[in-house]
Amino acid sequence: ITNSIVAGNTESASGQAGDDCSGCTLSGNNLVSSPGSIVNPLLGPLAYNGPNQTVQTMLPLPGSLAIQAGVSSTLSTDQRGDPRPTGNGVVSDLGAVQTNYTAVQFVQQPVDTLLNVTLAPVTLSVIESGAAAANIPLTLTLTGNGTMYGTTTATTMPGANGIAVATYSNLSVNTPDTSDTLDVHLPITATGISPVIALTATSNSFAIEGTPTITWSPTPPTSVVYGAAPITLNATSSVTGPTISYVVDTGPGVISGNTLSFTGAGTVVIEAVSTASNGYASGSVVAYITVAPAALTVSANSATRVYGAANPTFTGTVTGAVNGDTFTESFSTTATASSAVGSYAITPTAVGAHLSGYTVTTTDGTLTVTPAATTTTLASSATSATAGSSV
Repeated sequence: ITNSIVAGNTESASGQAGDDCSGCTLSGNNLVSSPGSIVNPLLGPLAYNGPNQTVQTMLPLPGSLAIQAGVSSTLSTDQRGDPRPTGNGVVSDLGAVQTNYTAVQFVQQPVDTLLNVTLAPVTLSVIESGAAAANIPLTLTLTGNGTMYGTTTATTMPGANGIAVATYSNLSVNTPDTSDTLDVHLPITATGISPVIALTATSNSFAIEGTPTITWSPTPPTSVVYGAAPITLNATSSVTGPTISYVVDTGPGVISGNTLSFTGAGTVVIEAVSTASNGYASGSVVAYITVAPAALTVSANSATRVYGAANPTFTGTVTGAVNGDTFTESFSTTATASSAVGSYAITPTAVGAHLSGYTVTTTDGTLTVTPAATTTTLASSATSATAGSSV
């Protein structure tokens, strides 16, 4: 036997338990357990290794002592039908399979994420004889700032599409950086085997962004009354460098620069937002301010007219307006020209912009209808009469 692997046997003679071949005489280059010394040949399970295979083989995995350990092969193909190097002094693999590991590559690249937040799944494949090989462990390392946490070693396994990939789904990094990479180094030949074959791959660069803490300084008031003076907003970031801007998310308010003005009653939601800076993502903090309505009084003046006359033009006053708001007042009454003498209410109303920012109180006036004036006349049926006659 030469250039072969003797493995997976369980000879169990006394003192030889586990040896692959006890009392065997082997010549040439072979990989076999000797008495008392168990050799792990690092072979994959019986499978169809490589594209378009009709025969199952046991693929030597990276680091196997079988890789590049054979010499002077006279077989031009391996058991799969793939090429095997031949000729004196030409190095080949031991056993039935001539490996041809050509690349380790990222299938799903890492993408930007936040500090200490799990990265989106990263996957890698190992190409052997033109196909993604299964059962190969791969260890990732981080090039960049900080430490990477999670399961950094995974084994290539066939996925839903049949392509074997190693999947890393719980990786995170504890330090911000804008240009981290993931790296993998896969030795193909075992230690001491020459020539040395190793595959490497480096991912696309990705960013780990920290999440800053944004703090109000001072904290805005929780409540004001409509008409209150504008307030100045100020917030600070836990990291240096970012610019902070202010916006009204919802509610009756407007911001110019960092000055907040109130435009009505309701709840104003304001937000301080920082820009991304120095490896940190943007951050924000919100505050809620309840704007209570202002008090507005709408009054009608009293008036008088005589019975039968048209109602006069009513007047009144509006007090309590703020922020330059103006209102138009109108009036109503149930009295008409034919209404009887008596008193009738004059009810005022007001309309105008921002009326919803007020609690409105109305004060009625009184329309007094007085009796109309009468004229009494006396007439005679004659201008002169005989004494004693009727007139």
